[in-house]
Amino acid sequence: MHLDEKSINDLIGAIYDGVGDPALWQHALVQLSDATHSAAALLVARDRVDPEQSRYVLARVDPDLYQLFLTRYAKDCPWTRVADRTPTGNVFAVDAAVPARELIKTEFYAEILRPQQVLHEGVAILARDARRLVGLSVFRSAKIGHFDSEDLRLLSLVAPHFKRAAQMAWQLATHAAVDAAKSVALDRLDDGVLLLDASGHVLFANRAAEAIIALCDGLTVVREGLRAALPVDTARLQALIAETLQGSAGGTMRVTRPSLGEPFLLLVAPARGNWHWSIDPMPAVVVFITALDQAVAPDLRLLAPAFGLTATEAKVAVRIAGGGGVPATAQALRISPNTVHTHLLRVFGKLGVNDQPGLVRVLMRAVAVLPASDRDPKQAADALAKPTTPGARTSFKTAEPHSSPHHPIR
Repeated sequence: MHLDEKSINDLIGAIYDGVGDPALWQHALVQLSDATHSAAALLVARDRVDPEQSRYVLARVDPDLYQLFLTRYAKDCPWTRVADRTPTGNVFAVDAAVPARELIKTEFYAEILRPQQVLHEGVAILARDARRLVGLSVFRSAKIGHFDSEDLRLLSLVAPHFKRAAQMAWQLATHAAVDAAKSVALDRLDDGVLLLDASGHVLFANRAAEAIIALCDGLTVVREGLRAALPVDTARLQALIAETLQGSAGGTMRVTRPSLGEPFLLLVAPARGNWHWSIDPMPAVVVFITALDQAVAPDLRLLAPAFGLTATEAKVAVRIAGGGGVPATAQALRISPNTVHTHLLRVFGKLGVNDQPGLVRVLMRAVAVLPASDRDPKQAADALAKPTTPGARTSFKTAEPHSSPHHPIR
C-alpha cells in the first residue's frame, strides 16, 4: 500500500528507537503491520539448533502459540523450510512456495495459524549465520488475502533498517555484558579501584573501594571528586590526577588516616581509550587503593574445595596463616593443641608446603583467585558456613550495565 514520506520516516524512526531497548520494536512492528494491512508482524532471531533459545519481538502474535511453534514446528514446517533455503536479503510472499491449499492440510496450520486466523506470510530474510536466521515477517488472514508486489516493496524498504538496528542493538548488548563481567571481576579484588573522568569525578567504584570510602578514614568522595583527610594529601592527590590527565604515567602516594591506622597506598594511572566521539563522561584516570594493614584471607567456602581441605583444616589454615598461633587456634576452635598440629600437618601436605611461611605464601596467592572474605582471618574462621552479604552500593557508584539476552549476528 502507499505511504507518504512522513509515515515512512515515522516507521523508520520507530525501528531505530529499539536499538537501546529492543522491546520498543513492538511499536515499529505494529506500524509495519498496519501499513501492510497485516494482522500481525514478527522480528525473530531463530535458533535453528535449539529453537526455544530464539529471541523475538511479537506484534499481535499470540505469545503462547508462538512458543508452541518454537517447541514443535520451528525445526520442520512448510514456512521454516522455505526460509531456511532462501538467500539473505530476499523479500518474498511465502504463498509462492507454499500454496495456501497445501498449507491448510498441515498440523502446523491447524494448531498454530488457524487459531490466529493467519494464512499468508510476507518475509524478509535479514541475516543468518551457522546457527541462527534473522527474519522479519508480516501475516495476513484469508479474508485480507495474499501479499502483492506493493506490500513487498514496503517490506523491502524497511527490512535493511530493521537489520541495521538489530545489529546495533546486539552489539550494544554484547558490550554491556562484557562491561558487567568486568565489574564483577573488579569486585573480586581486595584493592579498591576507582575510575575518574577528566574532571576528577568518580564514575565507578568496586566493592573494596566503597568499603574504604565508607570508613571516612582518610579518603572521601565529595561533589568535586576524591579527597583526602589532610589538605596536603588532597593537594598531592589532585596534582597526581592532573599530571595523569596531561599524559604522564601517573604515580603513587600514601594517604594519612585520622584513625592512625596504616596509611592507604594509592596508585594513580591513566585509563586511556578512544573517546573522541563520546559526549558522556568517560574514564580517564584509575586509582588503586591498598589498605596495607588489611588482613585478607580467601573465603573459606571456596578455599576448602580448592585444596581438598576439610572444614576444620580450612579454619586451622586461615587462623595459623593470620598469626593466631597453635594455642589460640585450639582455644578458638575448641580443640586440643595436638589436634591443631595434626590438622596443620595435613594442610601442609595438601598445599605442598613445609612450614608456616609457606602456608602464608600460598594463601596470599590464593586471594588473587578466590574471593577474599570480608572479615579478617580470625573472624573468617568462625563463619565457614555463613554466607556473606554484599554491602550496599554507595551513592557515587554508577549504575551497572544492563545485560541483554540478544546475540549479535553479523
